[in-house]
Amino acid sequence: MDMWEPYIRATQARVPDAAKKIVLIASTSWACRQAVNTVRKQEHRELMESGDETLKAAVPLALQPGDVPDGGGTNSTHLSAGVKVGRAWAIKEALRRLCTTSYPASGLKFWKRWYFWAITAAAPMKAAAERSQAHRNI
Repeated sequence: MDMWEPYIRATQARVPDAAKKIVLIASTSWACRQAVNTVRKQEHRELMESGDETLKAAVPLALQPGDVPDGGGTNSTHLSAGVKVGRAWAIKEALRRLCTTSYPASGLKFWKRWYFWAITAAAPMKAAAERSQAHRNI
């Protein structure tokens, strides 16, 4: 579900035990994709100052949900060339695994580990994680 408050309130008003059933993963995933792109832009500017254009071709991939395409190529260079953007990408991808957890307790444990990892990353990833944390206990 989206993190928009009217959606959350409407669900809580009409669904029994809604707080136990609401999952805000889609909005967090979107926020993480945007954060990866912001980190990529920041790191690209830093690299360009030294004449390094490695991250120039990484724009489309930074915004895509999903794994790096087979064969890698120039679109995946940001995973190894940019330390910050590579870490941001890994954090975004790790969040996708939350949907594969079968039990609420294991999902919560996974999310707590993911959250700690995300808040220790670049500022845009930290902001996305904190946004998710703010809505965790609806």
